[in-house]
Amino acid sequence: MPEERDFKRLGEELHHRLLARKDNLVSAEIAELFLPLLAQALTRRFPHLSDPHQTATVAIDSLLAYFAHPEKFDPAKSSLLGYLYLDASCDLLNFLERRKKVVELHTSLSEYEMQAIEAENPETLMLANSSTLVERALAQLDDPTDRKLAVLMMDGVRETSAFSAVLGIANHTRQEQEKIVKRHKDRLKKTLRRGLRRHRTKK
Repeated sequence: MPEERDFKRLGEELHHRLLARKDNLVSAEIAELFLPLLAQALTRRFPHLSDPHQTATVAIDSLLAYFAHPEKFDPAKSSLLGYLYLDASCDLLNFLERRKKVVELHTSLSEYEMQAIEAENPETLMLANSSTLVERALAQLDDPTDRKLAVLMMDGVRETSAFSAVLGIANHTRQEQEKIVKRHKDRLKKTLRRGLRRHRTKK
């Protein structure tokens, strides 16, 4: 195993070989040398992951992304290992943030469904977008634009610009966009509310 001070030099040499695109073995050499180090470093930084294999998965993803676009790495700014570590760490942090939001939204799906049915609150269910109730209600939407709007709502998107792009009203004034978007969102909520009522009546 090379000494720590040699990793920067080795990384640069391997990087230049990869850029040349003439060596079919260089990717395997980079993976063999840096993948274990990268996974170990990530495990030290994120020791309490629910899935212990997640660090290895992210490390592999970072290597594959680097192999696809090696030109994004600048040896003058960091070592190859440092570059890969930063990329993988950011991916893991983003993953943990997304999982935290999902946990917050889906802590108890049945509880969300119960609250939504009791309050006839379609937005609560739209955020819990894996709900079968939502699937049934959205099945009533025949218009492709309505479906795209519903997907944005289920994803928790609130920016008017995103809905305006789907509706093709980006050339309207901000105030006009907000009014039109609100009208469409209210209409879709009513559609889902009707679905909730039918579900409750059947039960």
